[in-house]
Amino acid sequence: MSRRRKFLMAGVLTAVIVLGGGSGYILHSTSTNASQLDEKDVEQSVLNYFNAIESKNVDDMVKYSIDTRYSTEQEASRKPDYQEIMKSDIAHLNDIVKIEQNDEKNFTATLNVYTEDTGDIILKFPVTLTDDGSWKIIIGQSIQYKDIDQYKVGG
Repeated sequence: MSRRRKFLMAGVLTAVIVLGGGSGYILHSTSTNASQLDEKDVEQSVLNYFNAIESKNVDDMVKYSIDTRYSTEQEASRKPDYQEIMKSDIAHLNDIVKIEQNDEKNFTATLNVYTEDTGDIILKFPVTLTDDGSWKIIIGQSIQYKDIDQYKVGG
């Protein structure tokens, strides 16, 4: 094999390695960016839901959530039930403590929430990607933590 041919083959091999590694980086970078975008969308969905609660906007409460306490047949009673709940105790979102990705379509939002009935509590809500491409907080499956101090920054 001539020296020129060896040089060309080495150049092609280097290009394949560099481009192959580069595409791997691009794929990794793209999936990381997509994950970060999803996390921002999840956060925005949670904020939208709690803003709807605070403004007593029942239509948006339904829009940004899936309530597992209601079957498909009971879905029509959701809005009137929410309107009744809004008359007594409203939840206020103090802070989004963290958002963790479980898989491509599911996150868990850990929230510091205040209600008159419970005071400050930590709740973990599932958030899922629906078939229409929107993120929705799942109501009726939250997990409550009483020890709020374990979630305080620096605590």
